[in-house]
Amino acid sequence: MDEAKPVSTPMSSTETLFLHDGFLACDAIEYRQATVKRVLHYLKGIVDYGFFLRSHSSLALHAFVDADYVGNKDNYSSTSAYVIFLGPNLVSWSSKKQSTIARSTTKTEYRAIVSTTAKVNWLTHLLLFPQSIVIM
Repeated sequence: MDEAKPVSTPMSSTETLFLHDGFLACDAIEYRQATVKRVLHYLKGIVDYGFFLRSHSSLALHAFVDADYVGNKDNYSSTSAYVIFLGPNLVSWSSKKQSTIARSTTKTEYRAIVSTTAKVNWLTHLLLFPQSIVIM
């Protein structure tokens, strides 16, 4: 893998994947092998990446949230995502397929906002009461 050519994304951004797209068992194994190979090429390209946290910055939390209504065409579920910054520093992020099917775009966005608000509240609690952290 030392001579492997790095790629900029872990998966192809131009292909749409479907749950029932007709892969046979042998094709599925080849597909998984190709996927693992692509991820390894991606990891080779980001081996020097890291997180930079500024020491003298604001302690204000900023959250950004988005949802994709019925983005999954196999089961019509939506995807929600958020990023949370502590000052200029990225401290939390997530992208998740919602487990239930929403009946409207508004409900999808509402669920994403509720989930993000819960995470912001948890992070706020950690910042205000660091002595409450229990490590097991």
